Amino acid sequence: MKLILLTLILCSSAVCGSEPVSQSPETVTREFFAFLLNGFNRRDASDIANNSASQQRWLTPSLRRAMSDRDRWLSTVDVRHSAAAVPPQAADNGMFIGAWDPPSSFKVVRSIATPFTAIVTIRCDWGRGTQYHGDTRFMSFLLERETGVWRVADIHTHAGKFCSDGRLSDTLNARK
Repeated sequence: MKLILLTLILCSSAVCGSEPVSQSPETVTREFFAFLLNGFNRRDASDIANNSASQQRWLTPSLRRAMSDRDRWLSTVDVRHSAAAVPPQAADNGMFIGAWDPPSSFKVVRSIATPFTAIVTIRCDWGRGTQYHGDTRFMSFLLERETGVWRVADIHTHAGKFCSDGRLSDTLNARK
């Protein structure tokens, strides 16, 4: 009896080839967004651009590649003499959030998941003492399940009082 129980326990884990148990898409989104907020305006390991372990943990290969391609392209551009109104910049936590100033609070408001993709929408609110005081903005995180783990594939920032619609992948791929 003990042997049968032990076999059932082992076969329910990764030992028998099943995918590892992963966090829910909502939990992954909440933790990733908290990571971004924690490293906002910092150029250290808290910044997604400077932390390859965090990139591996949170981002799909295609999003990591887009960041790398942008960095490679930026190394060929003299941003001091850019004709753009806002010079191109490297990816950082602010680019992922779609704002220069982090929100005062956020919460998950909706989640839709299939076995391999999920969309998690969060609501961000900016309070007193922020550049976007009074703004409420929604962000939709597209996640893909890869080897049993949810990773961010793209982020859609919906229009708010101080910003227009935009996708992170479009920003990373912009070459202006």
